[in-house]
Amino acid sequence: MKKGEIFELEIIGINFSGEAFGEFQGEKYFVKGSIPFEKLKVRFIKIKSGKRICKIVERIKESPISIMPVCEKFGQCGGCTYLNLNYENQIKFKEEALINLLRDENINYEKFLGTIKAPSQFEYRNKMEFSFGDEFKDGPLELGLHKKGNPFGVVPTYDCHLVNQDFRKIMRVTVDYFRRLNVQAYKLKNHKGYLRNLILRDGKEELIICLVTSSQENIDLNNFKNEILNLDLNKKVGGIIHVVSDSLSDAIDPKKIDIIYGNDYIYEELFGLKFKINLFSFFQTNTEGMKVLYGKVKENIKNDEGTILDLYCGTGTIGQILSHGSKNKVIGIEIVKDAVIMARENAKLNNLDCEFIEGDVAEVVKNIKDKISFIVVDPPRAGIMEKGVRNICKFNVENIIYVSCNPKTLVEDLKIFLEYGYKVKSIQGVDMFPNTYHLETIVVLYK
Repeated sequence: MKKGEIFELEIIGINFSGEAFGEFQGEKYFVKGSIPFEKLKVRFIKIKSGKRICKIVERIKESPISIMPVCEKFGQCGGCTYLNLNYENQIKFKEEALINLLRDENINYEKFLGTIKAPSQFEYRNKMEFSFGDEFKDGPLELGLHKKGNPFGVVPTYDCHLVNQDFRKIMRVTVDYFRRLNVQAYKLKNHKGYLRNLILRDGKEELIICLVTSSQENIDLNNFKNEILNLDLNKKVGGIIHVVSDSLSDAIDPKKIDIIYGNDYIYEELFGLKFKINLFSFFQTNTEGMKVLYGKVKENIKNDEGTILDLYCGTGTIGQILSHGSKNKVIGIEIVKDAVIMARENAKLNNLDCEFIEGDVAEVVKNIKDKISFIVVDPPRAGIMEKGVRNICKFNVENIIYVSCNPKTLVEDLKIFLEYGYKVKSIQGVDMFPNTYHLETIVVLYK
């Protein structure tokens, strides 16, 4: 097919990149912004990574399973992908996408255990990073999420259904306060302006608020602090932090951190354990979903003695949950220094027999001398990759649990585990992020 050619495409499924797909003349074509059973007129754009990419020209027929989204900003912002599907259908199509991926990549497994629903479809996020900007050129200051496919535009999301009422109240009072002062948002295009991000995170009883700005103005934030503290919130404000970042990209690169109220950390409780977390700690963003996910991991640990390796351990949450109430010692490995520091603090706080080592998993595992009875891996989206899998397999343990946030890299790693003689006992999806295309997966390997 020639670039620019227009044709009709009936959507038959979705994948883990938020793309819908259909077949035309025996070939599969992908398009963003659609759901199964829609009929579209599309334009062929390009072939990328072996996929034929199209763009919607016209919607010919609406999908019979489409519902009215609860959010008026749906389709504009990048926060949600499937608000126009009921939750049963979201689970159905995520599960189909996982099964199809396993089939297409020839991953053999003994049992598929289905997909566990999230405890809540809405208001489940315990952390959110919002951006300051304008919705249209020269428009008023806004606060929200980036526009789909546009890192320079902001969609105001003051009624976002992914976050709780406290977050929404803080958003509104923040943008109103800085509008009154006529403070400008930082512009990525010309690198001018002051306001960059508002990051919110809550724990069991408290929440912390972080205002990220450039260094281009010197504004007294005392009145802003007072406005926040005067809000009627369900949880206490545990801390208000000001981070100065002059990064030329959207990434936050702290040049200066000031605590303008309280602390820069809060506490969360899971399985009878207390976890201290700060603003930048890796901690699952769905607290109730995390209880389900880690509870399933704990169910699959059969060894009552010996040492468990917790690889890519972050702040050590999984390892400490596994250590609690068992005879197992846990060794956790994590490359992020601050996460390791926090993991050690939390192990001490909970009086657990855990050791946390800073370093690259693929390298550090070569130096572990303990007799390992079980391994849990929970890598970032990039996966473990060949070198890491190879060194993990050298322990020759009977059982490995792989917790994945990216099924596409999961299957690549599983191929290597299978080459080393492991078999896939079971696979289970756990939906931690309703209304999006993301899905966590628990894989139990044995030999």
